[in-house]
Amino acid sequence: MVERVVYVLGAGASFDAGGPLIKDFFSDESERSARVHSEYFDGDEKYSALKAVYDDWAKITQNPNVEGFFKKVEFYDTINKDFEDPRKGELIKPGTLKRWLEWYIAAYVRNSVARQRNPPQYYQQFAGSLKGWGMRYSVITFNYDLVLERAIIGERRSVDYKLGQIGKTYSSGIPFLKLHGSLNWVYCPDCGRWEIYEEPVGHKYNRMACTRKCGGYKERLIVPPNPSKGEYLGVLNELWRKADRLLSQADEIVIIGYSLPEIDISARELLVDSVREVERFEIVNSNPGALQSVARRLGRTSDTPVPRTFKDYVTAICS
Repeated sequence: MVERVVYVLGAGASFDAGGPLIKDFFSDESERSARVHSEYFDGDEKYSALKAVYDDWAKITQNPNVEGFFKKVEFYDTINKDFEDPRKGELIKPGTLKRWLEWYIAAYVRNSVARQRNPPQYYQQFAGSLKGWGMRYSVITFNYDLVLERAIIGERRSVDYKLGQIGKTYSSGIPFLKLHGSLNWVYCPDCGRWEIYEEPVGHKYNRMACTRKCGGYKERLIVPPNPSKGEYLGVLNELWRKADRLLSQADEIVIIGYSLPEIDISARELLVDSVREVERFEIVNSNPGALQSVARRLGRTSDTPVPRTFKDYVTAICS
């Protein structure tokens, strides 16, 4: 019988390839990075306004980060309350700020990874380890970047995004489910057309007309860090159902670099039942506190996991 292994990836799995962590957004370094590619944001002013509103909110917030800010923006959107740009005193609609924030998250992820031109060799080693008959390995990821699937495509020529027939490169091979969307995915809500690009496009601010000439515009498929994902998931709901089936059939589940934040309610609910029932379970995280927190939230505290990095894990399975 083929044993089925499901890898669940978070930001820590892309960190050594340049991927940011939650704490990196709106840092001084992230500001410089965003300005480098300001042409994708219709100039610099919108980003400057977004950063000013964030900084104003952060002054009166304990442990501020992009997740908490997105939650605040969504709350203001619910009660139809505007934000104020502290530089100019001008009001900004929460819906407008939310679009800017979605762009900023996509742009910063893309630019951070782009600066790391050659990911560490162990990414390729991990991709090479995913061998075996049948549907032995699957990947479920909450990352937007393309680091790991590029490594797998380099080794295996394809991954299966499970989005239907969208070209051989992305419709065959190891299941690779990106539950929060991807920088190379766009979708037209008018005609239901998916388009998959070899390079990232989700960081571009200007809208793109649908190639089917339906009159609609293609939208980036990026699910931002917020508690109420309903309006964002939409066309990704079927992908979440497929992920649930993969997890429920797994003989082993390995969670790599994912802290399972409190705000990510949907992800926790997706994982908790399968993780509690699976025979073999492992958490790969170098942060002892985060590691114990994930184990506790998933009801596997008895496993007493040991802190280690993704690189350490790859070295162990490839030795």
